[in-house]
Amino acid sequence: YKLDAAHVPTFLYDVGKVRVQERFEAKDNMMERSVVWDAAALPDLAISHPDGVIMTEAKDSTAGKRTFIYSWK
Repeated sequence: YKLDAAHVPTFLYDVGKVRVQERFEAKDNMMERSVVWDAAALPDLAISHPDGVIMTEAKDSTAGKRTFIYSWK
């Protein structure tokens, strides 16, 4: 993982030969999760979500850069 200037971690891992970056940040009593990868090399990255939360995908999400907002029920 790596930390940004605010010490928010970005987790780094590989799916096959494709590097994935995943970041979680608390915002307004919710959790924002960003997942970034090379969509041309891996068009169908499987992304699962935790149980017990309400998940909304951000309107600006695209293949290769998806953002999810989680709130608790």
